[in-house]
Amino acid sequence: AGFRTYDTCYRARYVFGVQRAVFVTQRYHLPRTLFTARAFGIDATGLVAGHDHYAGQRFYEAREFTALSIAWFEIYLLHPQPRFLGDPINLETQFE
Repeated sequence: AGFRTYDTCYRARYVFGVQRAVFVTQRYHLPRTLFTARAFGIDATGLVAGHDHYAGQRFYEAREFTALSIAWFEIYLLHPQPRFLGDPINLETQFE
């Protein structure tokens, strides 16, 4: 139910109790992903996946500027809960 980066990081921390994670995503998306994860207290590392350039790359880069601004407002001012939060799940006991 992580339909957005904010929701994914929020749920990772508060539903699944993730404290450390490796995020794999496109290069242009990685700074916002790490910023968001770290804002939720996740010790985050990132790896680049895919290509360096996609068709419509300028659009994606422009979108990231706007998305990073929105992420900042959500993290520091708005604090919304994800639409689909769910009950806490202990990953350590989930697969025993």
